Amino acid sequence: MNKESKSVLENKVEAKLKELNLFKEEDILNEEKEMLKKLNPDEAKRREKDLASHRNLMFYQELKNKRVSKIKSKLFHKIKNKVGI
Repeated sequence: MNKESKSVLENKVEAKLKELNLFKEEDILNEEKEMLKKLNPDEAKRREKDLASHRNLMFYQELKNKRVSKIKSKLFHKIKNKVGI
Protein backbone atom coordinates (compact mmCIF):
# COMPACT_ATOMS: atom_id res chain seq x y z
CA MET A 1 0.00 0.00 0.00
CA ASN A 2 1.09 3.58 -0.64
CA LYS A 3 2.15 5.43 2.48
CA GLU A 4 1.27 8.78 0.92
CA SER A 5 -2.45 8.54 0.26
CA LYS A 6 -4.04 11.22 -1.85
CA SER A 7 -7.41 11.61 -0.17
CA VAL A 8 -9.39 11.01 2.98
CA LEU A 9 -11.32 8.23 1.26
CA GLU A 10 -8.11 6.37 0.44
CA ASN A 11 -7.00 6.69 4.07
CA LYS A 12 -10.30 5.21 5.25
CA VAL A 13 -10.08 2.34 2.77
CA GLU A 14 -6.49 1.56 3.77
CA ALA A 15 -7.42 1.61 7.46
CA LYS A 16 -10.32 -0.78 6.85
CA LEU A 17 -8.11 -3.14 4.81
CA LYS A 18 -5.49 -3.17 7.57
CA GLU A 19 -8.21 -3.85 10.12
CA LEU A 20 -9.34 -6.89 8.11
CA ASN A 21 -5.72 -8.02 7.47
CA LEU A 22 -6.13 -7.68 3.70
CA PHE A 23 -2.85 -6.34 2.38
CA LYS A 24 -2.61 -7.95 -1.05
CA GLU A 25 -5.07 -7.92 -3.92
CA GLU A 26 -5.14 -11.73 -3.83
CA ASP A 27 -6.30 -11.64 -0.20
CA ILE A 28 -9.06 -9.21 -1.08
CA LEU A 29 -10.26 -11.36 -3.99
CA ASN A 30 -10.25 -14.51 -1.85
CA GLU A 31 -12.24 -12.75 0.86
CA GLU A 32 -14.80 -11.56 -1.72
CA LYS A 33 -15.16 -15.09 -3.10
CA GLU A 34 -15.76 -16.47 0.39
CA MET A 35 -18.39 -13.82 1.05
CA LEU A 36 -20.15 -14.65 -2.25
CA LYS A 37 -20.20 -18.34 -1.29
CA LYS A 38 -22.02 -17.45 1.94
CA LEU A 39 -24.75 -15.61 0.02
CA ASN A 40 -27.56 -17.44 -1.67
CA PRO A 41 -27.13 -17.72 -5.48
CA ASP A 42 -29.97 -15.35 -6.31
CA GLU A 43 -28.50 -12.58 -4.16
CA ALA A 44 -25.03 -13.11 -5.66
CA LYS A 45 -26.42 -12.89 -9.21
CA ARG A 46 -28.33 -9.73 -8.33
CA ARG A 47 -25.21 -8.09 -6.89
CA GLU A 48 -23.12 -9.04 -9.92
CA LYS A 49 -25.81 -7.60 -12.19
CA ASP A 50 -25.90 -4.37 -10.15
CA LEU A 51 -22.11 -4.05 -10.27
CA ALA A 52 -22.09 -4.58 -14.03
CA SER A 53 -24.75 -1.92 -14.55
CA HIS A 54 -22.86 0.54 -12.33
CA ARG A 55 -19.62 -0.11 -14.22
CA ASN A 56 -21.48 0.48 -17.46
CA LEU A 57 -22.96 3.77 -16.22
CA MET A 58 -19.55 4.95 -15.00
CA PHE A 59 -18.00 4.16 -18.39
CA TYR A 60 -20.63 6.13 -20.31
CA GLN A 61 -20.35 9.03 -17.85
CA GLU A 62 -16.57 9.14 -18.40
CA LEU A 63 -17.08 9.22 -22.17
CA LYS A 64 -19.62 12.03 -21.82
CA ASN A 65 -17.30 14.03 -19.55
CA LYS A 66 -14.44 13.70 -22.05
CA ARG A 67 -16.67 14.89 -24.89
CA VAL A 68 -18.10 17.81 -22.88
CA SER A 69 -14.67 18.93 -21.69
CA LYS A 70 -13.56 19.37 -25.32
CA ILE A 71 -16.50 21.63 -26.20
CA LYS A 72 -15.70 25.33 -26.03
CA SER A 73 -18.15 28.22 -26.45
CA LYS A 74 -18.21 31.02 -29.01
CA LEU A 75 -17.23 33.45 -26.27
CA PHE A 76 -14.20 31.32 -25.39
CA HIS A 77 -12.96 31.50 -28.99
CA LYS A 78 -13.62 35.29 -29.23
CA ILE A 79 -11.54 35.92 -26.11
CA LYS A 80 -8.85 33.52 -27.31
CA ASN A 81 -8.56 35.36 -30.63
CA LYS A 82 -8.44 38.81 -28.95
CA VAL A 83 -5.71 37.75 -26.54
CA GLY A 84 -3.80 36.04 -29.31
CA ILE A 85 -3.24 32.70 -27.63
